[in-house]
Amino acid sequence: MCEVKASGTSTRTYSYRDAAGKPVPPVKMSVELEATIKVLAVEANAHASTKLQLNIKKFIRDGDPLVPAGTVIVLENRGDSVSCTIDGEAIDPDVREAVDLLVSVHSPRKHESLDDVMEPDQPKKVGDTWQPDPAHLARYWATAEYPLDKDDVKCTVKLAGVDNGPHGPVLHIDLTTELKMHQTDWHNNYRINDSLTKTASSETLPEDPSDCHSEFHDGSTFTAKMSYKTPDGKTMDYDFTAERSVSGTVTPVDSK
Repeated sequence: MCEVKASGTSTRTYSYRDAAGKPVPPVKMSVELEATIKVLAVEANAHASTKLQLNIKKFIRDGDPLVPAGTVIVLENRGDSVSCTIDGEAIDPDVREAVDLLVSVHSPRKHESLDDVMEPDQPKKVGDTWQPDPAHLARYWATAEYPLDKDDVKCTVKLAGVDNGPHGPVLHIDLTTELKMHQTDWHNNYRINDSLTKTASSETLPEDPSDCHSEFHDGSTFTAKMSYKTPDGKTMDYDFTAERSVSGTVTPVDSK
């Protein structure tokens, strides 16, 4: 089992035009989190976290505490749904929204990890860029609600730098991803800029605790343009931006 002592901040802003085309004032939300996170379950193929326990030190939304220090939140992805609970009970929607801004768990049904997606077909030097396989990208990003075709997603990966860490090379990786996701009434175009600082595993915490020592930083800027068709045939357009920064230290813990 691995333990993460992490802190993070996230700010989300969205604005939209209503069905009559009238602009609606932007809505902004800021979240700050300090917590110790334990990985309770992983997906076997990708070694991705599917269940996390968050021991809260500080959790603030727009300057106000969301839960008391010492609160334990459990986040679990069951494949067809994601639960977020305190003492076995679903948490308040405002707290859940704040959790989702900073912490995520992977589907146990996902077949590609971000490592699989980013891996180049040959060794790269600092400054090199490459495009991952479109089929891998589509399978990585697709969800039950938003199936993706390989033509709906594009990504550029850049090896921005390499440092020597105490437990092996530390990679600095930049990614730019563009997605087109469609439902019956929704048409969404996303652009995601990620800056990752990782050890050998770029996304997940390994199952073997001896491999569990690392420091990490994960920062991203997410922008989206979304269009929604109302039941009466009108269209509402949304603009969405989220900035996220999480950093911490990963250490092995006794799983007994």
